[in-house]
Amino acid sequence: STRLGHVLVVDDDPAFRALVRRALDPLAGTLTEAGDGNAARQSLRAQPCDLLVLDLHIPPPDGYALLAELRADPRLATLPVVVVTAAELDPESTARLASTAAVLHKASLTPTLLSAAAAAARRIVRADHD
Repeated sequence: STRLGHVLVVDDDPAFRALVRRALDPLAGTLTEAGDGNAARQSLRAQPCDLLVLDLHIPPPDGYALLAELRADPRLATLPVVVVTAAELDPESTARLASTAAVLHKASLTPTLLSAAAAAARRIVRADHD
């Protein structure tokens, strides 16, 4: 049941992190949580993870900035990321994110959809580095 390995969940809403935890429980080996971009950054430096589940609207650096930072870091460039957002993204943001992460709406957070999004996230980083 550890198909996703070590997952880092980044969201400033504890209730939402609990929701993600429940959805990931059957899939993840280890789960680490961070409430803002800085905590996420520290966590990633201290302990690499296999999947990042990221909310865009978090205390600075926000999800967009954190994602840009990851992709610029050779050690983290291939980390699969699932962006989970409650925001209705405009086509431009969606396109910008789609090249680097899988995007899942907060309303559709189920183990099945998370699992599919994680697989998509892995394909995206692999395609980018083939």
